[in-house]
Amino acid sequence: MANRYCRKIIASMYFRTKNHIPIWRYDEEGVLHHPVPVGSLSYSVVRSLVCSKRRVPDDWLICNGLVQPESYVDVALFETIYRTHNSFRVFMSSNKQKDREIQMREANYLGVTLDDAEASGYCRDLCREMFQVNIVRVLDGRQRVQLAQALRSRYKLSFRQLAKLTELPMSEIQRFV
Repeated sequence: MANRYCRKIIASMYFRTKNHIPIWRYDEEGVLHHPVPVGSLSYSVVRSLVCSKRRVPDDWLICNGLVQPESYVDVALFETIYRTHNSFRVFMSSNKQKDREIQMREANYLGVTLDDAEASGYCRDLCREMFQVNIVRVLDGRQRVQLAQALRSRYKLSFRQLAKLTELPMSEIQRFV
């Protein structure tokens, strides 16, 4: 429920005309309040509102005890990223499975690397699967190239990672993989 409420508040900031009045400027009774700059308030009042000892920029606005989101969110940048309210709505409604699919496609296309520890584990598993040994050092050059090719095709590892994992020079990896 809270997540849905936050989405409504956030969504009401974007793709609006300049004369649109945000919902957080109204109180519970529907009375419109005007924001005041932080610089016009005393330090103790600001501290109690933001619940922090840190200084808030003087040009930020506060209304109804709330720091106005347009003070710290770059609305214009956000709107250039999504361009329309409909594309933002589609983005917000996308599920985690689709996000993972997109990330996997990007990884396959770009060859995004895994972190070295994870790649090392995959290398060990693949080495065991292909050659029945746990250590790359016992493999000959041809087997190391085969392992590098398999790692590249299966996990899209970078040449740097392949060279490190198979203990082959990067020039050889680039030539044969």
